[in-house]
Amino acid sequence: MAVSQSTPPFESRLLPAPTLSGQYVRLEPMAETHFADLCEQIGEAELWRYMGSGNLGTPERLRDWMERMDAEQAAGRGLT
Repeated sequence: MAVSQSTPPFESRLLPAPTLSGQYVRLEPMAETHFADLCEQIGEAELWRYMGSGNLGTPERLRDWMERMDAEQAAGRGLT
């Protein structure tokens, strides 16, 4: 398929990140409002067990990671 002037940029064709709810868990897009709660749990190794980032360890590292993930989503390379 050839790209024409009428083809919107890739980023504008992405679907919004969904919120998934089940009986035991709710998954929603990461937001600034989650920062304080995540900071309270930084020392909980089990929380970070399945995260590719591992335990981020400090609020500063958590903030950096959240900003990188937000940039990845904005660039169309991931969901947060």
